[in-house]
Amino acid sequence: MSARYQLLAQGGVFDHNTGKTIQRGDPGWNAYQAWLSNGNIPLPPIDTVPTLDEAKENIKQAINDHAAGLRNKAHAGTSPWEAASWGFKFPEAVKIMGYGPSTTLANIKAANPRICEEAEIRGIDPRVLASKIEQKANEFWSMEAKIAGIVGKHCDAVDKLSDVRDVLFYDWRNGWPEA
Repeated sequence: MSARYQLLAQGGVFDHNTGKTIQRGDPGWNAYQAWLSNGNIPLPPIDTVPTLDEAKENIKQAINDHAAGLRNKAHAGTSPWEAASWGFKFPEAVKIMGYGPSTTLANIKAANPRICEEAEIRGIDPRVLASKIEQKANEFWSMEAKIAGIVGKHCDAVDKLSDVRDVLFYDWRNGWPEA
C-alpha cells in the first residue's frame, strides 16, 4: 500500500508507518515531501486518525447507509403496511399457486382467507392475485438478496483488513445493484 501519509484537517500529516504527526519543519517533513515527489498520494484529510476498529466501523456504517438508500429507492411508494403484509401473503400465494385445477374456490378461500378477502374486494380470482403477489415478492426478495449480499461481501472484506490505510482506501462502491 503506497498510502503512508494521512492529511490532517488541522494541518500537517500523520505518518502511518511511525504513528507520528508531522508538521512543516518537523523531522520527517522532508521525507514526506520526497514521498510526494515520487507521485504518491496521501489519504484524504481527517480530523483525527482512527484506530483500526474505528476505521472499520466507519466504513461498514457507510456501506450500510448506502444499502439503506438502495432499499428505500427500490421500495419507494410501498407503504410499510404493504411491506409488512408480504410476510403473510407470500406463503398463502405460494400455497394457492400449488393447488391443482380441481381445487374449488371454496376450498382455496377456506385455507387462505387473507388473499381471498383482498381478491374478493378487488373482484378477481384469488389465483390471479396470488400470482401477482408471488411475482412482486420474488422481485422484492431478489433485490434484497442482491443488496444484502453486497453488504455482506464488503463488510466481510473490511473485517479481514489489518491496516488502517487499507481500510481507509477500501473501495466498497462496486458491485451494487441498480435499485
